[in-house]
Amino acid sequence: MTLTHIFLGNDTYVPIHDVTVKQLQTLLKIALSKTSATEFERKLGISNFDPECILKMRKQISNVKLRNIFYRLINNDFFEI
Repeated sequence: MTLTHIFLGNDTYVPIHDVTVKQLQTLLKIALSKTSATEFERKLGISNFDPECILKMRKQISNVKLRNIFYRLINNDFFEI
């Protein structure tokens, strides 16, 4: 038996050679129960949050280290020493 397609959910099957890394990461996170809903409003103390703003900003940052710092800032992921 040969694996030809991968089930992505919602009745969607993708040929094995066309699966993207992002699709595979999503499947693995779901399978390993590593997904969670981000609560930006609660974390940041704001009442109107637009996730599109974060996506626009992330796409404009080409430096991987800066993009990582941006991610940590918006997720309040810095620790005090």
